[in-house]
Amino acid sequence: MPKEKMKERVKERKGISKGPILGIVGIVLSVIFFTPLGSFLVGGFLTIVICSAIGLGLSVKDRKNKKKGALFGIILNTIILLMWVLIVIWIFLAFVIFHGVHGDPFPRGDCFKAIDQIEIDTSSQYTCYYLENEHVILNVSVKRGSEPLQLQGFVITAFGEGKSEKFEISNVPERRKMTTYSLTTNLTELTSVEIAPVVEGNIFCDAADRKVIEKCG
Repeated sequence: MPKEKMKERVKERKGISKGPILGIVGIVLSVIFFTPLGSFLVGGFLTIVICSAIGLGLSVKDRKNKKKGALFGIILNTIILLMWVLIVIWIFLAFVIFHGVHGDPFPRGDCFKAIDQIEIDTSSQYTCYYLENEHVILNVSVKRGSEPLQLQGFVITAFGEGKSEKFEISNVPERRKMTTYSLTTNLTELTSVEIAPVVEGNIFCDAADRKVIEKCG
């Protein structure tokens, strides 16, 4: 092989790989992504994945050409890609587990209707708590509106002592009716009580009402 061609090939192989540069860009974009405006500024995690994938490809190619920094580029871009694969898997598993435990994680319009259809009636003399046999008994009167909703139940949450305790109720009041529920709680001093509806499809909605609770007179 002529010496001129040998020199050209050696010259082509010299230089610094661009793979690590794209890897560093991927790290910077990953950090920005987790800021409040990150997903908007970066344009989504696919931008990071594409950037790191290109960086990995260039690093592998430059490694064959014995360019400086190619091995570092392979390691760096591989770590970034693996990190995002693990993040996607974690989000998917979290979504599946949450969906299995709490139902649909994206509440439908029924929740907005249900929130206006149940409330805690503090005007009732039965909405209060008292001590009985060293246990606190919480009475909560719940009123239901007139809308014909598929209300599966609701969750009553008692607050006190910086803690909370939840009670899932399945027997709901009839439309335009009020029902008082008597619950035994492990809390000794109560401050407030909250109610959140559960609609068709086992969808847990946001709280519909929260009231201060006092000891029975």
